[in-house]
Amino acid sequence: AVRDSRKISAWQVFFLLMLLMNGAYSLLLPQMVGQRLNHADGSLVILATTVVALVLLWLIKGIAQSFPAKGLTTYLPEVLGKAGGKIAGGLFCAFLAFLTVVFMASFHEMLGAELLPTTPRWLTMTATFVLIGWIVGNGLEDIARFSTLLAPLIILTLVLVLLGNVQDMHLVNVLPFGGSEWTDRFITIQLVLQIFLPICILLVLYPRVLEQEKVWHLAAISIVASGIYQALMFFAVIAIFGATEGIRIIWPLVELARMVRIGPFLERLEALFIAIWMSIAFLNGSILTYCTVQSWRDLWPKQPRRRNTALIFLTIWLGTLAVND
Repeated sequence: AVRDSRKISAWQVFFLLMLLMNGAYSLLLPQMVGQRLNHADGSLVILATTVVALVLLWLIKGIAQSFPAKGLTTYLPEVLGKAGGKIAGGLFCAFLAFLTVVFMASFHEMLGAELLPTTPRWLTMTATFVLIGWIVGNGLEDIARFSTLLAPLIILTLVLVLLGNVQDMHLVNVLPFGGSEWTDRFITIQLVLQIFLPICILLVLYPRVLEQEKVWHLAAISIVASGIYQALMFFAVIAIFGATEGIRIIWPLVELARMVRIGPFLERLEALFIAIWMSIAFLNGSILTYCTVQSWRDLWPKQPRRRNTALIFLTIWLGTLAVND
C-alpha cells in the first residue's frame, strides 16, 4: 500500500503526546500539588489522576471512532445541529487556544527568568510565534517528524534528571507518608488532570493518523508513562528539598537539572536541559496551535483560510502576552 504523506503514524502521535504531557506542566506540577497537599502522598494523587486520564481517553476513543474520517469540529454540527455544533466547536477551539497560552506563557516565564531576564517579553514571544507560524504553515508532517527526531533525546534527559539525583534523596523528608485531607486530594486530582488534557488533540489528529486502531494503545502507554514520571518527579522534589522548601522553589525541575553531574565531559546537565526545554516548548506550541487553527478551519470551512489562521495566531499571541508571571 502507498503511504499517504499527508498523514502521520501512530508512533509520531505517541511522541507528540509524551512531549505535551511532560512539557510545561513538569515545571508547574511540584508547586501546583505541593502547595495544596504539602506531603509526599501527592505522588499517589498523581497516579490516581493517571487512572482518571485513562477513562478520559476511553471517552475520546468512543467519540473519535464514530467519525473516523472527520475532525471533531467537522461533525459537531451534524450531531448537535448547526447552531449547537458551532457553539460547541467554538468552545473546543477556545479550549485548545487556552492550552496553548498556558504552555507558551510558562515557557516564556522560565525563559525570561533563566536566560533572557533583560529581554522584553513581547519580543521573545513574537520571535517564538514567527517560528511556530512557519512550521504550522509547513503542515502536521513537519511537526511530527521534528518531534520524533528530538523525543528520544528529550525523554533520556528527563530520565537523567531523576536518576542523577537519586543519591541526594532522603527518606526522612517524605515521612510521614500521607496526612493530607481527602478534600484536598480530590481538588488536587482536578488540578493534576490538566497534565493529561492535551490527549484531547486526538479528536483533531485522529482522521490524520495512518494506524487508527494502534494509536489508542500507544496513547494509553503515553498516559501511564507520563503519570509515573510525574509522580516520581514530585516524590524526588520532596525527598531532596523537603515538603516545605520544595514548594518554595520556582522551578524545581530546573533545580534538579542544575544538581546533576555527568563526569568531566558534561559537568552540568542544566544547559542541555534548558536547551531541550526550549525545543519542547516550541513543539508543544506548534502542535497545539496547529490543532487550534485546523479545528477553527473545519468549523468555518467557507471562510478565508489565511484570515482564520491570522485570527487564531493573534488571539494566542495576545493571550500569552496578557498572562502575568
